[in-house]
Amino acid sequence: MGPVRLDKACGSGTDNFQPNFSPFDEGGYFWVVFLSRRDYGNATAGTRGTQRQQLWVAAINKDGTADPSQVPYWLPGQDSQHKNIAAFYAPRACREDGDSCTVNSECCGGDCRPDMSGNLVCAPPPPEKCRKLNETCSTSADCCDERECVNNVCVDQIPK
Repeated sequence: MGPVRLDKACGSGTDNFQPNFSPFDEGGYFWVVFLSRRDYGNATAGTRGTQRQQLWVAAINKDGTADPSQVPYWLPGQDSQHKNIAAFYAPRACREDGDSCTVNSECCGGDCRPDMSGNLVCAPPPPEKCRKLNETCSTSADCCDERECVNNVCVDQIPK
């Protein structure tokens, strides 16, 4: 499949630039954040008439329609009186025990296993599997050789 126009996301203007696609597949959509100089709000509480670049987000349907984009929204939390530069997607910080997961690396403790219902969740390591130096952990009890769990990593004990 070649390039696909995202007219719904771009609106009638062409002043949209620096797209950054999310590496995450969420809710049947891909997501893109981009800069645009389109108006947001009004002249008092927004950017109307200023051509000030702000961040906008749009969903992209995974269904492969001719224009899979959705109408974008202005990303809340921006100062409408200042120009924004860029946005990037980052993975969620590690997940606590009991949170859903798909792979071990998503879990603070490093284990993503099925729960009683068969759903993958973060779980503490089995008692017979202690964590070595610099491996992920949830508590100091997860670590081998009396190491401590500091910021979800097994480290040598810190002298007191």
